[in-house]
Amino acid sequence: MSKNEVPPDSRRVTIWLSEDLISRADKLAERAEIDRGRLLRNIIEVGVDGLEKTGKVGILQISLLLRDMGDAIGQWVESIKRDGLKKFWS
Repeated sequence: MSKNEVPPDSRRVTIWLSEDLISRADKLAERAEIDRGRLLRNIIEVGVDGLEKTGKVGILQISLLLRDMGDAIGQWVESIKRDGLKKFWS
């Protein structure tokens, strides 16, 4: 499957987004050289995975998870600054 191809077991979902959010997503997708749909699918998948994991743990664990996620996001941002977005979204 190519980096912009829709998975065969997918279904179309309609959502409403602000013009600002669409513009920001388009800029990120362009930098990653993928289409907006692929970028948003990736973001939703990561978010859903994270929420599922937090549902399996208690409050203390959620706090620790959020701290660790903040650290991981910081490292991810540094990697993007250094290497660009291509390798993360393809």
